[in-house]
Amino acid sequence: MSSTRLKIRHSTRYDFPGGLRSGLQQVRTTPKSGHGQTVLSWSTEVIGGHLQVGFDDHHRNRVELLSIDRDAPALTVISEG
Repeated sequence: MSSTRLKIRHSTRYDFPGGLRSGLQQVRTTPKSGHGQTVLSWSTEVIGGHLQVGFDDHHRNRVELLSIDRDAPALTVISEG
C-alpha cells in the first residue's frame, strides 16, 4: 500500500469595518489522525489577534481560542500542515 503526502493551507479572513473593541473566536481547524490518515505537523497563524489557549474537546477535536486585537480592521487565521 503506497502513501500519499498532502500539504494543506487554509486561510479565513474576517473584516471588521470600523474595528472592534474586543472579540473572541473559537476555531477547530486541526485534522485528527486516524482512519488511514496521519497528521505529521499542523500550525495555526493569527494576524490581527492572538492565540490564547488550545485544548481538546470531548470529541477529541483540537479547539483554539483566539482573541481579536482592539481596533483591528480584520482577523486572518491561517492553518496549515
